[in-house]
Amino acid sequence: MLATLILWGHALAALLFGALGLWALRSDGAAMPRIPLIAALAMTALWALAVAGIGESDLMTQIAGAARTLAWFGFMVALYRSGAIERPPAAIGTVFGVVAVVILMAATLDVLTSAASDLPRPVLDAALLLKMLATVAALLLVQGLHSALAPRQSHAVRPVILALGAMWLVDINLLAVAWLVERWPLQLVAVRGFALALIAMAIAAGLQHRGERPVEMSRTVIYQTLTLVAVGVYVALLAAATSALAAIGGPNARLLQTAFVFGSTAAILTLVSSSWLRAWIKVKLAKHFFRHRYDYRAEWMRFTETLGEPDGAASLDERIVKALADLTDSPAGVLLLPQGN
Repeated sequence: MLATLILWGHALAALLFGALGLWALRSDGAAMPRIPLIAALAMTALWALAVAGIGESDLMTQIAGAARTLAWFGFMVALYRSGAIERPPAAIGTVFGVVAVVILMAATLDVLTSAASDLPRPVLDAALLLKMLATVAALLLVQGLHSALAPRQSHAVRPVILALGAMWLVDINLLAVAWLVERWPLQLVAVRGFALALIAMAIAAGLQHRGERPVEMSRTVIYQTLTLVAVGVYVALLAAATSALAAIGGPNARLLQTAFVFGSTAAILTLVSSSWLRAWIKVKLAKHFFRHRYDYRAEWMRFTETLGEPDGAASLDERIVKALADLTDSPAGVLLLPQGN
């Protein structure tokens, strides 16, 4: 079953990335560097096809994965040099070069482990650690690139950059679990194929957009999406932690896993039930994800609806306090009146 999911998921991802490469080849959009983008899409398609056809642990798949990462690095460097970045760092080429050397070192270790099957375990761990280091560095470079996007280019390029971050975020989780359990987690490999298909769709949205006009999402949609992402991250971390406990727990592994699942779930439910924490999270999201702190249309409608409630519901003084408190998610409020009124 897992082999079938790995095959179809990565085959679908290869098909989508290959189609995106052909689309980028035939399009004439100038929002992104065309040749590096086509090369990166093609290498991603070949790598996904290798995973589907010959397996994750095969040497050719590992080399194709390294080539995929290097191709996306080339695309990011081309973005820095194309004018899509407001103030590109002077030594950005050196930074990418250092990370590329780490990737090549990991690929060299993969070749050595494939040629000599009797290498000690630390050599295999070193290859995984180098890949994890390169992936973390790639995520940091993506974050820096996303922060430095010029406003005139951000609407077209941002979906592609976010998709890259998602791709490497999936990779770092897979590598971390593989390092902990000392084998490739086939369940996560199967999930990765379908995640890559979704990432390809996000890249397609960026390529189709071309930056003519910004895409705006409502706060409700964003909050719901972030909630789903948080649940997905929690499930992934839970799976990674239980896999690690299974590897190091010995005869008490099942007991430790059960205690961890129940304990972490109880802690999450306790935190989520706190109205103060929910309000704090909404404030932080509003500060960092939205241009305006409030959805003024929704807040104004709620404000007028609260003030316009029938007289039998509550006094006008209470409705005024409630209407203002709802704006800041405050649990209560006080209305102070001058004496004599």
